[in-house]
Amino acid sequence: MAEEPENGGGRPEEKRSVEARLYQRLPDGVVQCRLCPHQCRLRPGAVGICRTRRNVDGRLIYQFYGAVSSLALDPIEKKPLYHFHPGKTILSLGSVGCNLRCGFCQNWEIAQAVDVPTRLVSSEEVVQAALELAEEGCIGVAYTYNEPAVGFEFVVDTARLAREAGLDNVMVTNGELEEEALRELLPLIDAWNVDVKALRRSATGSCAAGRWRRCGAPWRRRGGPATWR
Repeated sequence: MAEEPENGGGRPEEKRSVEARLYQRLPDGVVQCRLCPHQCRLRPGAVGICRTRRNVDGRLIYQFYGAVSSLALDPIEKKPLYHFHPGKTILSLGSVGCNLRCGFCQNWEIAQAVDVPTRLVSSEEVVQAALELAEEGCIGVAYTYNEPAVGFEFVVDTARLAREAGLDNVMVTNGELEEEALRELLPLIDAWNVDVKALRRSATGSCAAGRWRRCGAPWRRRGGPATWR
């Protein structure tokens, strides 16, 4: 069972909760998340390792839908992507939470804590903002800064709208996704930066919050995304 961290609540006025899409209901009100390799089993009231998903009365709830902690217009090279629209910019947004515990995390203020200031936005607002920045070279939306995979529901909804609007989607991720989630994201994401944290168990263990698996397993099974432009 995953234990509820002390800062698993966040600020109520800056939260929008939705039912998670990838989970299984188990006996006695327990739920099991199917988003990432941790496969958290949560008793009622408990919060997952990512600190963003809570068991509420036998339903897995993602508590930070549309909660944006960071928003910036970045050079595409900052993602960093080299062969993807060089010289262009991209609207980059981050939320809160992560499913790893890396001691060297650059954005630990939003990745390792959720009780931080955020602003609620809709997918439509994100896409409209990216379109309005076209004159500044903006080619789409990047999901980055914290671990975007833990915001799976909002990323999928926003990426789908961005695709329909003719924008590109970029995901900067640690790659710790189960294959079911990856299958849904692959058709929507145009370019990926998958940050491999370590290649040895001894090094990866310090990041993995007590769990370890061979890095990149679902990516190898799927053949891995590749986008070069």
